[in-house]
Amino acid sequence: ILVGLYVEDIEAVDAVLGRIFAVLSAKDQLENTVVVVTADHGEELFDHGWVGHASTAIQAKLESEVLRVPLIVAGPGVPPGKTHDGLVQHVDLLPTLCRLLRLETPPDLDGRAVRFGRRGVSSRRDAVYFDTSTGGNLTPTERRRDRLRGVSDGRCLLVRTAVAGRPP
Repeated sequence: ILVGLYVEDIEAVDAVLGRIFAVLSAKDQLENTVVVVTADHGEELFDHGWVGHASTAIQAKLESEVLRVPLIVAGPGVPPGKTHDGLVQHVDLLPTLCRLLRLETPPDLDGRAVRFGRRGVSSRRDAVYFDTSTGGNLTPTERRRDRLRGVSDGRCLLVRTAVAGRPP
């Protein structure tokens, strides 16, 4: 039942995106608009015996299903129909949008612009890093200040828990 509800949510988002694209097309703005769709986290759907992303709070662990999120970019400067399985982080969104919109990229950003070309997409990242809290309504009070930190190269994932009040 839960997986079915999840699929229904995805279909509802897809329908809304379809309406947005239809309005942009009807107003002749589709060619002048950059559209970005992403998420702040993925979901476990019984992949590791858990549903949702709350395992971060309950078990203080992360799986690739929670860390891998969609990033869909459409608009001028983005060849349609190209896919890329490379590594991108949310900090890459601002420099990517600056590049696509031909705006000056602010200095000293941690992110790197994703490059879109006729041959495909390039993100030029060898690894991605994360640092997040275990906080949430299911987290025991004594663990709400813990941190989960890790690194992934897209194939391997290393996660460490930094317990609040205890040296790393």
